[in-house]
Amino acid sequence: MGNHPSHKDLSLSLASEFTEVLPGDFVRDRPSVRDKRFPILGPRPSGPNTQPHENASASGPYIYFVYSALGEIKYIGKADERTVLYRWIRPDGRTGLHQWSHGTNSAKKKATIEFIADELRSGKSPVRLYFSNARSLRASVVKRAATLGITLANLETLPGHPWAAFRKLKSLRDEHFQHRKSTSSGIGRNEHLALLNEFKHAIPRLLLQLHIHFGVRCPAAIIRFAYFPEIERAPRTDAEERGSG
Repeated sequence: MGNHPSHKDLSLSLASEFTEVLPGDFVRDRPSVRDKRFPILGPRPSGPNTQPHENASASGPYIYFVYSALGEIKYIGKADERTVLYRWIRPDGRTGLHQWSHGTNSAKKKATIEFIADELRSGKSPVRLYFSNARSLRASVVKRAATLGITLANLETLPGHPWAAFRKLKSLRDEHFQHRKSTSSGIGRNEHLALLNEFKHAIPRLLLQLHIHFGVRCPAAIIRFAYFPEIERAPRTDAEERGSG
């Protein structure tokens, strides 16, 4: 089982349990994946407002974990929706029935539910989804890092900045790309530069902290992006100055 902490070690709550792959498949009513077929995991959710099995009153932002039947952490994710399960549930584009659908936004990448289905088909059941309020884990991140010989200086963005940056970029993404409320939008160069620098805090450093905390090997790409230098605006050349005059 390796060195992965158990859900009890982390005081996690059970969100859902997947025990079987049901007959048939489902599709997303989304142009990028409309031709792709996804497995149906059971038991199926009761609908878009399905509540977690435990601690349903917990507020976000959330961190959630997919545990294999052997107690290994297979996936770590984050959510800032109204419930921890909200992003896990989407309607079948053909029937309207709601299905477990995490990771089904890409036509090329393997979806999270496809990995879960592989586990179940190989006889490794159940696969469980656990979660916690993110704030309740911050102190334990520091403690875990200390046991691994990692100082607070190494975790310079702990505890609040990664989540603040993540929520800022998510809000921008929701407003301008996923749920557009206007037909046009724009930002200046300085704001664009600031958002580019927020990325390493919002995504790579947050993921790095989670991998450190849970003792899971961190992909090199995450580490590289987490310590990527600040992006600076290049000084204008003489030619550009003359052209703007």
